[in-house]
Amino acid sequence: MQVLIKKIIGNAVAYDVSNADRVEDVKAQIQIKEGIPLTQQDLIFAGRRLINGSMIQDYKINKNDTLNLIIRMR
Repeated sequence: MQVLIKKIIGNAVAYDVSNADRVEDVKAQIQIKEGIPLTQQDLIFAGRRLINGSMIQDYKINKNDTLNLIIRMR
């Protein structure tokens, strides 16, 4: 399914994810596409921070939902 990842500044970008993907799998896709290191990413959905090791399905994320990407400074 496709979800949108939105940074605070900029447009939302579509990513293909599966319910069985782990949060860090999605972050790895972002790292490849955007060049943002995994360790500097926080993903937020419905006011909740997504935790590495959890699966996308744990957060009841559906097709075309938007996740917010917070980039932490080093």
